[in-house]
Amino acid sequence: MDYDTRTTQEWQVQARPFAGFSYRPTPRLRLFAETALPLTYTHQRWKRQVQGVFTKPDEDDRFLDERAYANRLRLVWRPVQLIGAAYAF
Repeated sequence: MDYDTRTTQEWQVQARPFAGFSYRPTPRLRLFAETALPLTYTHQRWKRQVQGVFTKPDEDDRFLDERAYANRLRLVWRPVQLIGAAYAF
């Protein structure tokens, strides 16, 4: 008989600075665009435990305890994140 347990934990933090440009060709129409530079940090941790239980008296039980983690830092420039237009009635 095998017993398998897996636990995964993940969390993420993000800062997202952006800059915008706006142009008003007429008093009622506004065109705009935004650029962004998001910075993301992700942490993952997982654990796996496996237990093999044998029913025969001369066989030993087997155990596995596996743990791992990963950290990731990501910086992505989005030259055009948003393009839009607004019209005032």
